[in-house]
Amino acid sequence: MWHDEPGTYPWTIARIPDQQHKICVSIEECFAIDSNRPHTLTFIVKLKLFCIVVLRQMQKIRDMMREESYREHRDEFPHSEFARFERVFEKTFR
Repeated sequence: MWHDEPGTYPWTIARIPDQQHKICVSIEECFAIDSNRPHTLTFIVKLKLFCIVVLRQMQKIRDMMREESYREHRDEFPHSEFARFERVFEKTFR
């Protein structure tokens, strides 16, 4: 689940069997600009690129959580889980 303000979006992420360096990402219950009905957004992306985007976004959120006005109405940041993700990322992609 991807948490947004407000609500959440169910995500499905799966490796492409014949191209293991790529993943298929599906995000359910999205709204297009020209539609008022939810639909599923699906795209294919390289696993490393997707992990870089997640890493950078999480770093941004971690840094923003240092500001009291930002963290005031948000849940605690998962520091230990993120540190583990960073270690695995470095080991896998660097």
